[in-house]
Formats: sequence, C-alpha cells, structure tokens
Amino acid sequence: MNPKVNDIFAAINRLNRTATKVPITGTVSYPDWDGLNDHIQGIAPKNGTRETRGGLSGSSSDGGYIATVQPSTVRATSIWPNQPEDYDHGGGTQMLGDLMAFAVESDDSKDNAQVGIYDLSNLAAPVLKYQFTVNGRKASAAAITNFTDGATEKVLLATYDYDPRHMRFFLANYSAVNGNTNPFTQVYQYQGSALDGDQYQNFALVTSTSNVIYLLGFREDEELHVFEVQSTRNPFTITGLVKRATYKDWKGSDWRYGMGLQVVDSNAIQLWGTASDPSGSSNNYSIDLYRYS
Repeated sequence: MNPKVNDIFAAINRLNRTATKVPITGTVSYPDWDGLNDHIQGIAPKNGTRETRGGLSGSSSDGGYIATVQPSTVRATSIWPNQPEDYDHGGGTQMLGDLMAFAVESDDSKDNAQVGIYDLSNLAAPVLKYQFTVNGRKASAAAITNFTDGATEKVLLATYDYDPRHMRFFLANYSAVNGNTNPFTQVYQYQGSALDGDQYQNFALVTSTSNVIYLLGFREDEELHVFEVQSTRNPFTITGLVKRATYKDWKGSDWRYGMGLQVVDSNAIQLWGTASDPSGSSNNYSIDLYRYS
C-alpha cells in the first residue's frame, strides 16, 4: 500500500519550489533516445521513503519502456513486449507499493492503448504481472492509489486521454492487484472541462487519511493542479472531478518530461522530475533527476 497523507495541501506548501539535481548513472543497455519523439516521459518513485528508488518510463523507437532506479544507479530496462515497433510511446507512471502502473500507446490507428502492471520488488529484474487494453487509443499517463471503501481496501487506477483530455478510472480490490491476472474494471470516464488549459504531461493519485482521493496534475508550463476525485462509498461510485488548488513558480525541471509524486509518510511528500534524455552512450550514460523536497 501507499501511505495516506494527513493534508496534501499543507504537504505541497512545505516543498521547496526549486528542485535539487540528483544525477544517476547506468551501464545496463538503455533504449534508443536519439529520435525526435524518443524521451523520458514519467518517473514513479517508490513511496514510504525519501530514497531515489523506483521506475522511469519513456518512448523509444525500440518500443515504450520502463527503467528501474535505485540510489545513483539504473538497475534494469524493459521494453513493452507486445508490438513494440508500434507501442513505442510510454506514458507517465506511478507506483503502488512494489507495483508500477505503466501506460503505452501505439502509432497504429487500429490499436487501443494498453496498461501494464509491473512488479518492481526486485529492481534488477522487473516483471510484467498482467496487462489490459483501454477502450480508446490514448493512455498518455497512468496514476494509482489505494483507499478504503467500507471495510475493504481498494485500488483506483486512472489513465489520461491526451486528446481529448478525458480521464478514465479503473477499480480493483487491493487483495487482487498483486496477482497475475487483471482485476481492474473501468468504472468512470471524466469528460468535463477541468483538464482544459495548458497540456498535462503526468498525473499522480494520493489518498488522505480521511479517505479523500486527490488527483495531482503536472502541466507542461510547470504548474501543479490538485483535483478532488468526488465519490460516494460502499459501493464506491465516482461522481466528478473538481479542481481544489493550483501551485505555480516551480523551477529547476522541465515538466514536459517526467514528473511524479513520492509519498514519504503521512506528513511529507516529494516531487521528482527528469531530464528529457540520458546523456552518453547506450551502455554508459547518466540521467539527471530533479527533487523538490
């Protein structure tokens, strides 16, 4: 599970708005980044810690990919296994415990987007546990959190349709998400205007200790927008998406690329950004990460 936060607004307000650069290096083979549309798209820090640990996601002519990270080092990379020549756009990502939700899109207009759930408990050997197909071509970012519904812990996963700026929500019981078959069912699609304006590149979900679910949207103009996922419970039903706050004047990282949330504990969070690409060669490179803490 991910930690739940007492007050997400207070936690954001405590952050330094200027990022600290955190370089990491790697010698495991990294997917090609030379193409015009090849770049790092997401960062999924592991929650419950302040460490530089978790996953990256990106787009490459080799296929959409994830890369696992532990302090100072890239441990492994993994190309999306299904039609990687078509599914070459990896979207934003987030972790739930040791699981990483990763969305990928195809260049082929006949293909719908897909979401994979990876097990990152062994960062040297990430495992794709299961996957499912989205009822649409777009899944430009994925976000995931756990919450309590009555006496049952559940998981909410969201995917973003970059065009036309819709958000799909999928529900599963927490007890089922660590299995090897897909437990998620789409329960809602937001089609309102709350996501209008400059484009969003990444999202994260977080649950408060009072069991309110929030969606954090990272815009490419370096603005953080916080939405409440309005719902009723037992049974869980989403009723809307309402913007609650906007935070501006972030510096040090280009939010067109990877941005992600790290829930440290019930009182603290960190935000992480990435450079657009590694620098160096495919087997000897460095990647600049950026931490807001």
